[in-house]
Amino acid sequence: MASMTRQRLVLLEVGMAIGAGTDIAVEAADIVLIQSNLEDVITAIDLSRKTFSRIRLNYIWALGYNLLGIPIAAGALW
Repeated sequence: MASMTRQRLVLLEVGMAIGAGTDIAVEAADIVLIQSNLEDVITAIDLSRKTFSRIRLNYIWALGYNLLGIPIAAGALW
């Protein structure tokens, strides 16, 4: 049982802790929930998904801008 728990902890990419937890857990966590409300985990996941979708959208806009802007700046229209 303990080895299975260790394997799962190794696979984790993000650690969460509740603010009322131990100091070690709070320091090791990537996200600390201030209140002891587990619904905040769902809110954190939704915020994470929205953030990554915004990052992807910004990459697409930057790619389009650079595909147009670099040839124009290099004088491709002259």
